[in-house]
Amino acid sequence: MQSGRFLARTRFSMKSFFSFCVAGLLLVMGGSGLVLFASPRCRDAFDAGWTVFGFDKDTWLALHINAGSLFIVMAAIHLILNWKLFWSYIRIRSEQGLNRKAELGLATFVLAFLVGGTVADWPPFDKALGWRLAIKNHWSNVARARYEQTAPEKPGCRSEPNGTGRYEKPSGRRGRDRRRTGRHDGQLDSPLRITQ
Repeated sequence: MQSGRFLARTRFSMKSFFSFCVAGLLLVMGGSGLVLFASPRCRDAFDAGWTVFGFDKDTWLALHINAGSLFIVMAAIHLILNWKLFWSYIRIRSEQGLNRKAELGLATFVLAFLVGGTVADWPPFDKALGWRLAIKNHWSNVARARYEQTAPEKPGCRSEPNGTGRYEKPSGRRGRDRRRTGRHDGQLDSPLRITQ
């Protein structure tokens, strides 16, 4: 026979609800962020018919943006609901003094190194953008091949501004900015450009 405490109906907890929402939204944002990292450029995604789990790039982007927006709102409400606990923790810790100086110092160093290495384009931080560009170039080639199989021959079309049919990894500080956008000549990213 079950005891009465298991049969008793528990009251709905707003704190638990918002905690679960924040945790779930963090997982959704992480997953959609990984999918978007590996996604092709917008036009290439459309041309290649790119989907992951049946969702196209626009759906993944909308999911990521909406989950991020809701995460900010839910995290703020979570902080407001737990403000007493949060503030008492800070007050007690400040009264006791900081006794985890080594951990704080190491965490500060790691974060500063991450930000500095990314801004300065140091290895290995520059590799993530290179991988992203390689993935996007792969999808550009898939979209181009699919387009060439289905589209009639059009005079004056070429695949890229330099005519090679692929993006090349530029070097130097100026090249770093182009690597992020995938652009070489200020034109929009597209597997096909019409020349006049």
